[in-house]
Amino acid sequence: MDDLTGKVDSAGPPTGVLTADEWNQLAQELLGIIQTWGGMTPTDADTDQIGKGLAVAVSAFDFFSCSGAANTYTANPIARPGPTILSNGMRARFIPSANNTGASTVNVSSLGVKNIKRPDGTALQAGDISTSRVLEIYYNGGAGEFRMTPGSLPASSAAFFPGFISGLVFTPPSADLTHDLTFQAGQCRDATNAGNLVLAAALTKRFDGASIALGTGQTGFPTASLTRAASTWYRVFIVGHTDGRVDFGFDTSATAANLRADLVSIDAAGWSYYRQLGWVRTQSGDANAFVPFVQYAAEPGLFQWVEQNIVVDADAALVTARTARSLASLVPPGAVAHVLVAMQDSSGSGTVNRYGFITDKNQADYTPSATAHNVASKTSPGAFGNGWTPATEVRVEVDASSEVFERWNAAGSIQRTLLVPRFSFAR
Repeated sequence: MDDLTGKVDSAGPPTGVLTADEWNQLAQELLGIIQTWGGMTPTDADTDQIGKGLAVAVSAFDFFSCSGAANTYTANPIARPGPTILSNGMRARFIPSANNTGASTVNVSSLGVKNIKRPDGTALQAGDISTSRVLEIYYNGGAGEFRMTPGSLPASSAAFFPGFISGLVFTPPSADLTHDLTFQAGQCRDATNAGNLVLAAALTKRFDGASIALGTGQTGFPTASLTRAASTWYRVFIVGHTDGRVDFGFDTSATAANLRADLVSIDAAGWSYYRQLGWVRTQSGDANAFVPFVQYAAEPGLFQWVEQNIVVDADAALVTARTARSLASLVPPGAVAHVLVAMQDSSGSGTVNRYGFITDKNQADYTPSATAHNVASKTSPGAFGNGWTPATEVRVEVDASSEVFERWNAAGSIQRTLLVPRFSFAR
């Protein structure tokens, strides 16, 4: 429409006069609101058609039709004019033409292809866009991209709260108790609070095998970046790609660095998410097999050995050094060891009392005594030789080096054995 500045005022010709063409332009603009925006036929029986047309525009002008394939969407105006510039905060709603399988783009009203991101600015994951849900996006001018509104994400894609975990219990299948782990369906927030990790159906991974590979039944050990060793603790991880895929594996790194590096090398960049689910320990004589265990569904952080207790340490005698604090390695870093302490009097006669402390390394040092201890033993040889005191259980949290402090009140001919039948781990 022409600029009508100075055309309508009190001055005489040539200003203050609209030509027929200029008047028709103004009328056509108004008719556009009634006919094109409001979908009405102009009539003198209704003097509020412009208001109704504007109401239609406000309620539906951000709704578009959609075309294009998965991950590449085109949003077109529906029987009405579309926006002519990308303005900060501009909204667009449409029913997607296909589900997405990863990072995606959109071209709204032919204004240019732009990335679609999650509300927090992270890349889309598979299933974030669905043909069964209306997608609502808005233009983030500062980032030069469209972002989904939180309500557009499916419940499983909305950010879980930090530390969230549900399911993802794993245990060796009965067919192979020492080489395979089966992970049950579940979901969690990754360790850095950067993404969700969702496993829809159970999946099995192998600890042994020559080459790491994605998917069920494949090796999860990072064979290019790590070498298996006997009598070694390995962390068990769920790892996630920015496109929504998840897999599982083993590592000695607290951040799954070796595992993620190997996955990038065999697949693609984007294996950024991880969450530790537990531990396995290789057998003393076999670097390719772990000690069989059970993880309980009702308490998934509790691990119990199946075939045997793990003998952590045994002394033929409590040597003098243990009357001062000494270090003992029990279970994986950051776990709570359920330690069984068994004592045997090997002196052959008399009754012997012993008092001890097994504590985490943050605990202050105390001299064990009859009134200050968390382990006590009273042994006597009995009629048939040396006698054992029934094992006492002590629960103690180990530090990042898998170590705790141990101290006894006296040296002597007492055999002390530490066993760990189970341990707890906060996932």
